[in-house]
Amino acid sequence: MAYKHHIRSIMAFLAIFCICIQASALSTSRYATNSKLASGHWVKVKVDKNGIYELTYDELNDMGFSSPEKVRIYGQGGHILSESLNGSQTDDLAAVPYAHANNKIFFYAKGPVKITMGTSGRFSRSINSYATCAYYFITEETSAPNTIKSMTTPTILILGGKDKGNDYNAIKDMVAKKCAALVYLGADNTKLHNFFDGLGLPVRDTHSMPDCVKACAELAKAGDTVLLSPCCASFDLFKNMEDRGEQFKTLVRAMANEQSQNA
Repeated sequence: MAYKHHIRSIMAFLAIFCICIQASALSTSRYATNSKLASGHWVKVKVDKNGIYELTYDELNDMGFSSPEKVRIYGQGGHILSESLNGSQTDDLAAVPYAHANNKIFFYAKGPVKITMGTSGRFSRSINSYATCAYYFITEETSAPNTIKSMTTPTILILGGKDKGNDYNAIKDMVAKKCAALVYLGADNTKLHNFFDGLGLPVRDTHSMPDCVKACAELAKAGDTVLLSPCCASFDLFKNMEDRGEQFKTLVRAMANEQSQNA
């Protein structure tokens, strides 16, 4: 028994040694600097078999996504991974092909069973012994960084709403560079105050669209631009994203008409 145990110990050492040698040959440039999950609002969904899955826009709204048409899917699926450390595996989450149609998003998901066709034309399957399901991760792409970056005039930026676990570091430098003032619009703007007030920009705290538009008018100077790019879901004060946008446009037009009549 001692002899057999000795053999197993040596084999285990050799296996670990070989793995370490192989892993050390991989370039560090293959690895992501930060996980995609490090920022933004993410929802994890479970699948137990291969197939095409769908999520309705109503379901996505319930998950906290204000713009379902901007939702994207990420994941690796549930197929068993190769035991060879040859650098072929994707580091971090991979983007999953998707399609939007009829107020739904469709995507193909891989469960724990992998079906392959051999050279003989016969199908075989391999089962992931370590999992009975797979998980995919859903997020909503935000255009806020690019929108703010594209501004060419001093900007009064409207931020706020139902926070989705946002990491505002992605826009912090651009806000400091491009914005002349910030107007927070939400039921609770505490997180925005804690993050942005330190930039030293003029700030207003509002809890309705009429108050928000009034604050923007008071802060704006000739040549400034008011930008509604909230970076948050709209459900705390509004029916949906469309309702928030329509209220903003209606109030701005009414203010412009009033000013033209008084001119």
